[in-house]
Amino acid sequence: QAQMARLNFIVNVLLNKNREITHVVAGHPFQAHEKGCEIEREIAGVKVPQRADITITTNSGAPLDLDLYQTCKGIDTAAQITRDGGIIIVASLCGAGIGPEAFLELHRSVDSPKEVIRKIKREEPIGVQWENQILARTQLKQDIYLASSLDAQDVRDMMMMPISTVEEGLEKAFAALGDDAEIIVIPEGPLVLPLLDE
Repeated sequence: QAQMARLNFIVNVLLNKNREITHVVAGHPFQAHEKGCEIEREIAGVKVPQRADITITTNSGAPLDLDLYQTCKGIDTAAQITRDGGIIIVASLCGAGIGPEAFLELHRSVDSPKEVIRKIKREEPIGVQWENQILARTQLKQDIYLASSLDAQDVRDMMMMPISTVEEGLEKAFAALGDDAEIIVIPEGPLVLPLLDE
């Protein structure tokens, strides 16, 4: 897209967990972006020896856990280190609700994550669909249990299992995957860059 727009200069910033700017990279779109990624791997990269059966995460609290739309960032991080068939347990307040109505409606309008992706490919872009795509891509491989303030039916409409607490999610995950299931905890989901050793 940068090439199509004939973009020839960017300015990107990297933030720490306090949301303060720590680095600025600028220049050619691809080279500056790659330099930013290199710096981020050093700052936020955490080596993970193998994928987990169960990953517990958050969306790093306020303001990042404002709604489910934003929470997809933490879910995406957890998906990178959760095995296929595994379970992601997410604790995110989502005090402002699901997020954009179109985000909820796209998931609600179909019966499976595969259909979400199919619908995105065949219809006109709706602006918020990239989070639907990230979420559906994860849901093709892992189940997601969500502890939040959201209405349980809305959570189910987003193809997730509503839970009251992380403890409840763990009980259900162990019941599904066995008592010897391995767990990884990512306290600040979107602020961590997992580096898988596989």
